[in-house]
Order: sequence, then structure tokens, then C-alpha cells
Amino acid sequence: MNTISKNPFELTEIRRKLSLFLSPADVIACAQVCKSWSDDFVSAIWHTIEESSHYRLGKLNPCIIAKHGHRIRVINSLSEGGLIDKLQDASISKLKSLSMVMSKTT
Repeated sequence: MNTISKNPFELTEIRRKLSLFLSPADVIACAQVCKSWSDDFVSAIWHTIEESSHYRLGKLNPCIIAKHGHRIRVINSLSEGGLIDKLQDASISKLKSLSMVMSKTT
């Protein structure tokens, strides 16, 4: 019987599960390895947006958000006047959760 040994990192399922345990910097590094890895790791990068930790998101070209908006599922701690304008793109159509922080005016 001839069996073909396969590297476990060639399996999409393994890469996607691995992305859940990596730091954001490591996920970005993995997304840059090759096209097939990029497809798996980019989803992990865009899955959850938290304004406090994605401070550079406000500087992104709206075309980038439009390109990856379909990957965004969770937006946390969105503040008034923060990224609200950037995140109103029609591509963000599969959002499951949104939390906002409102300031109290007196």
C-alpha cells in the first residue's frame, strides 16, 4: 500500500484553527507566507475589529475595508465619532455582533 505523507500545514482546517491561538502579529506574518496561507489567515485578521487595538484602521484607504469587509463578524468598543464612518461600508454584510461605547454628556 502506497501512502502519501502530507504536511499538516498544507491543510486549510489546521491553518484556520492555528490562527485562533496566534498573536495578531503572528497571524499577519503567516498571511504573508504564500497565497494559500493568506486566504486562511486573512480571515482571522479581519474577523474581530476592536477600535482600541486597531488604531491604524482609521488610516486605511476605504478600498481596503471594502475588500475585506465581508470577513468582519464582530466589532467591539466602537466609540462615537471613531471608526463609525469607516465601518459603514456595504461590504460589511455578515456582522454578527456590534458593541459601542457612548460618552456621557452633562
